[in-house]
Amino acid sequence: MTPSKYIKELASKREQVVTGGGEKRTSKQHSKGKWTARERLTYLLDPGSFIEIQPFSYD
Repeated sequence: MTPSKYIKELASKREQVVTGGGEKRTSKQHSKGKWTARERLTYLLDPGSFIEIQPFSYD
């Protein structure tokens, strides 16, 4: 694999992490009157104060 393919793959995985399980899962949370974990963090913390150290950890 060329470096550009790795970069594209990493960008794709990062996008999956940010969406938090996809639109279906997010909609399910919202229908229950809940926010996603990422939305709660965005609301509670100052912009730029949170640095995610292991975004790809699934454990």
